[in-house]
Amino acid sequence: MAEERLRTELYRALSVKADNYCNRQPLPPQFFYGIEAWETEESLDEVAIISSNKIEAHCVVIGKNLPEPELRHLSQKSVIAIYNFLKFSENYDDPLPKVVDWEGDWQDSHGTEQGAKRFFAHKNCHYVVDGILHKRS
Repeated sequence: MAEERLRTELYRALSVKADNYCNRQPLPPQFFYGIEAWETEESLDEVAIISSNKIEAHCVVIGKNLPEPELRHLSQKSVIAIYNFLKFSENYDDPLPKVVDWEGDWQDSHGTEQGAKRFFAHKNCHYVVDGILHKRS
């Protein structure tokens, strides 16, 4: 259960809100280069250049450490490991195939599930294609 919660949180962290309905989309490749303007910069070539370090020369003296290079982009292996974790394992026991559809009339529903049952009944009778509602036959 904790593993599934962590997967959910990681999914949210590694996606962006696409609209006001909280639909999520994958992070663009620009994000992984680690630059601040990853949301607005479109060219991957430019992002790669921006994220790279400039070559600097330093005088090596005993009383002063050399500056560490700034690492902006994520390690490719780290990204792969995280996204591999997000996938469900091959032996994952998916509970959804075991769920039995609701039976009975939606008009008899009440309590906390009445909205859900009305949704279910409507989806069973209708479908939408390209913004047009159709009745199922």
